[in-house]
Amino acid sequence: MRCTLYTVLALILVYSTYRIAIDFYHQKESIGEAKEQAEKFVPDDIFFLQRSYPSTTFDMPAYEKALAQVQQHRLAKQGAADKQWQLQGPGNIGGRITCIAALPSQPDIIYVGTARGGVFKTTDGGTTWQSLFDAQTHLAIGDIEIDPNNPSTVYVGTGDKEVSGYPAVGNGLFKSTDGGITWQNIGLQQQRIISKINVHATNSNLITASAMGLPFEPDEHRGLYRSADGGNSWQTLLQVNDSTGVIDFLVHPQNPDIIYAASWERLRSNRFNIINGLNARIRKTTDGGATWQILSNGLPADSLSRIGLAMHPDDPNIIFAEIVGKNQNLQGVYKSPDSGATWQQMVQDDYFKDSALAGFGWYFGKIRINPFKPQEIYLLGVDLWRSEDEGEFWNMVGPQWWTYEVHADKHDLLFLDAHTLLLATDGGLYKSTDGGTTWKDIENLPVTQFYRVAYNPHQANDYWGGAQDNGTMNGNTDILNDWLRRNGGDGFQVRFHPESPNVVYSETQWLGINVSTDGGDNWQDGTFGIDMSDRMNWDGPYFISPNNSYDLYCATHRVYKSEGSLIPNWSPISEDLTDFTENPDEENPKLHTISSIAEAKGALGLLYVGTSDGNVWRSNNAGTSWERVDASLPDRYVTHLFTSYENSNRVWLSYSGYKDNDDTPHLFRSDDAGDTWLSVAGDLPNIAINRVAVMEGNEDVLFVATDGGVYFSQNGGTHWELLGNNLPIVPVYDIEIDATAKELIAGTFGRSLWTIDIADLLPAQPCTLVLEDDYYSLYDNPQNLFAPTANYYATQCNNNTQNCIFFNDDLCNLTPLHAYIGNPMYGTLNIINAETGAYEYLPPNDFSGVDFLQYQVCVEENNCATAWVYFEIVIPGHFTLSETADIQVYPNIFNEYFEINNTKQTPSQIQVFDAQGKLMMAQHSAAANMRIDTDNWSNGMYFLYVRQLGGAQHFIKLIKSNHL
Repeated sequence: MRCTLYTVLALILVYSTYRIAIDFYHQKESIGEAKEQAEKFVPDDIFFLQRSYPSTTFDMPAYEKALAQVQQHRLAKQGAADKQWQLQGPGNIGGRITCIAALPSQPDIIYVGTARGGVFKTTDGGTTWQSLFDAQTHLAIGDIEIDPNNPSTVYVGTGDKEVSGYPAVGNGLFKSTDGGITWQNIGLQQQRIISKINVHATNSNLITASAMGLPFEPDEHRGLYRSADGGNSWQTLLQVNDSTGVIDFLVHPQNPDIIYAASWERLRSNRFNIINGLNARIRKTTDGGATWQILSNGLPADSLSRIGLAMHPDDPNIIFAEIVGKNQNLQGVYKSPDSGATWQQMVQDDYFKDSALAGFGWYFGKIRINPFKPQEIYLLGVDLWRSEDEGEFWNMVGPQWWTYEVHADKHDLLFLDAHTLLLATDGGLYKSTDGGTTWKDIENLPVTQFYRVAYNPHQANDYWGGAQDNGTMNGNTDILNDWLRRNGGDGFQVRFHPESPNVVYSETQWLGINVSTDGGDNWQDGTFGIDMSDRMNWDGPYFISPNNSYDLYCATHRVYKSEGSLIPNWSPISEDLTDFTENPDEENPKLHTISSIAEAKGALGLLYVGTSDGNVWRSNNAGTSWERVDASLPDRYVTHLFTSYENSNRVWLSYSGYKDNDDTPHLFRSDDAGDTWLSVAGDLPNIAINRVAVMEGNEDVLFVATDGGVYFSQNGGTHWELLGNNLPIVPVYDIEIDATAKELIAGTFGRSLWTIDIADLLPAQPCTLVLEDDYYSLYDNPQNLFAPTANYYATQCNNNTQNCIFFNDDLCNLTPLHAYIGNPMYGTLNIINAETGAYEYLPPNDFSGVDFLQYQVCVEENNCATAWVYFEIVIPGHFTLSETADIQVYPNIFNEYFEINNTKQTPSQIQVFDAQGKLMMAQHSAAANMRIDTDNWSNGMYFLYVRQLGGAQHFIKLIKSNHL
């Protein structure tokens, strides 16, 4: 033992701290950091695998054909494909960086590969970055290698080497001879996941590459390959069997015929997960791959998982191996001083072995040696670990993951000099110039992997989203690199209460619903009443009822409802609606969950349910009984149900799934509540549809989020076109329409959140005006007078349109609506009085105070609607209508009462009106505090009007809710 008592005590302290962190990582955390349970350790695996139901393997030929069609549409700039998307962010939150490439001789030139976002390059050490790979169809990157003899030559291997269970696969090895400006595919397309590339130190034509193959099914395209002519042709050096690939290898720098290869037995589908086996071994060849020897002397002989290799930079005969055991913890770190002939287990601490990889070593399995200080060996896991004595004792490098100073889950480590390190994590790229003591995030790459997105209806340009391993966040392009992290875990759906701006719902994996009543700063558990033993979808569905904003629905394998409360209290309203049986031979039970739920707008209690195993249900009575409505539909994963704005019996339904050589539709519409279904897939590519969005006011305008971008239709689904040409071919899992901003919001799984202007996609034809009861402000301001034009219509006041209210907004989209009094040059103003229904003569100079009126607005003759209007009449120099320091109200939102605080105790006339203009109370008071009891008032919006002695007037909007 080569350590002092102080060293031992320090190590005990480090391990104790790490034990706390790991327990914290495994257990249900405080809502502030989300509910990251042990399932978090399956990063995004289940989310994807569920979507390949009912196939046991993923249909790669169909997927490739679909991506090729998307690429054709993009290159052809078909239809609106030349529209431009606007990146909103985030850049600071980041996403998974899988690999790093840089040369110590050019430390400011750095390449990074991402899990699903392509390749990026910086030439100034991380200050600015350029995307290099967006023209390709496969943006999952396994490795990047720079030719050590020619830095302008760069190789990129596609496919995610952490080997999840969905198409984070690639299409071969790419080569650039101009520093990444242009790329050429040089083969190994069928190998799907290129795990490592090596360009020999003295022979640039000698390229070695390892591959894990297609993870979904056994095939022969996995192993170790070599090219002797710069990638023009390839030779197979090693193939173990059809389910075992090569995850890591080492090439002797002087003798390239000496190669060490780490094989890994790895298959992943939605029915099985092979992650270890007897074929996970270290093999060696000394004749360039003609013969191979399994190394064993001192190495474990049982079933193993992933293996990482490292070679001593000064003595290539010294080899280190990190071996992940069958339990997915660290089996050990082994050293061979004699070219693999014998091996010694270096780690003596069993607790470190049980905790270093946090129980999911298959996601890491990497060991690195500092080439400038070879005594330093590093192990990559949830945290970064270092040994300075060849592996016996280990210390954590830098802060623990849960501080978020350096993101959790380390995937690559590169050394620029003895003290300058680059570290790739699930949350971006970090740099240390002091040997790992302190770190700086040096990338601002928009590579966040969003599952779900939303916009805040109470605040413009406030975009929210839930992301893989990066929780819930919000921001916009103005703060591209300063988005706020709101919640932890894997983030999913965000919902905003329509009447209470501070009430926000967010979600973590397995339906982990959280509630905030302060706009997202603090969170509390929102899952009370849900049986946590239910089968739950990784992306658990829930929503606020469009018909009663105090009712919420969610689903596991059954449907739950919460009634009459902002903080949910759930009760089940259905039995199991999936096909799951308790047969012990049943396939993965996680394939049998509810994946989408919806309620018809305008039809309280008309519910629809879609399941991950292809069932579609309807309830006409809020869940009392359920009826199957999927007899004519395919047996695939239901991704989304979307109900109509204008027809309570209309609903759209989308599926995920691929069928080679079969154009089975995967997008449907029903106009009779699911009794019959019509395909509206039209000429869409045969690619998974993840989300549907429909234009309110014109439901022939449809949008779909697919695994290859966003498509739109202007004719109800007969013909589809790609939307935008600057969005890379990356999966989009969620879209939302912000009707106010007239934009579509898209959450990509690998390139962050984008928006696009869709106003010009509306058909150039008259639209029907539909107004709900609403309240607008009318200001008498001489600078804002608006004269009528031929483009707008006014209210029909005594058949004299010159004497009425005119509008300067698009009347087919009346949010926000700005109204102005007619210019006095056109005469007086006639308007309908809300209480009497009679026309009332109100010349502009007679306006004062507050009134509630009803008016008619038309977009064309005989195309009119009635709306209520609240007139805030502001005559410059008279008064302001707002809450001030003189008059304050609390609480607002209220239930049984509210109080008025008259700080100056000025004698005041006080009135409260309801939303229709009915006077609820009136009195005079000079008291400093006045309580207004509201027990017998209905829920809704009210208006407080205070006129103080001296003429000051105040108008304050109030909301009552008995659900608080």
